[in-house]
Amino acid sequence: MFRVRGRSQRGEILVAVFLVAVLVYVLVPHVVAIGSRTRVTAVKLNCRIVQEAAERFAVLSGGRYPGSLDDSTPDGTTLSDLLPTRSPLRNPFEPRLDVLVEGEAALPGQTGYRVVSCRESGQAYVITGCGPEAGTIVCTLTPRRDCRPVPAAVTLRIP
Repeated sequence: MFRVRGRSQRGEILVAVFLVAVLVYVLVPHVVAIGSRTRVTAVKLNCRIVQEAAERFAVLSGGRYPGSLDDSTPDGTTLSDLLPTRSPLRNPFEPRLDVLVEGEAALPGQTGYRVVSCRESGQAYVITGCGPEAGTIVCTLTPRRDCRPVPAAVTLRIP
């Protein structure tokens, strides 16, 4: 009688292990996908934070957006100075890489800032965010639809 119970308990344990294995097989891909989506959301948040800083820069400099990351307002404030200090930008994919770069974002987790020209309104910007793979843009922000990239050698001045 003891052997029958032992076999029954072993059978129940095998069924329980099998059910746990099936749950793990089904749930792990979803949990991994949630983590990846969370990191992409962090990249998009970084883009919005840089956009807010660019808009504040324009307010401080009479409507002129920064021509580069090193450009400054009349009082010497740069775009980086306008980023929040309590929650600095962080690269969610590659912590050792810079977050904010000049030009288009190209590496995982980077946020790129570049100047563009607009047919009707003059100067603006394009902010891009790179996803989990190099070259995968997950976010593009610009204040105007009529904008196109400015060649690196061209500097725009608004009259």
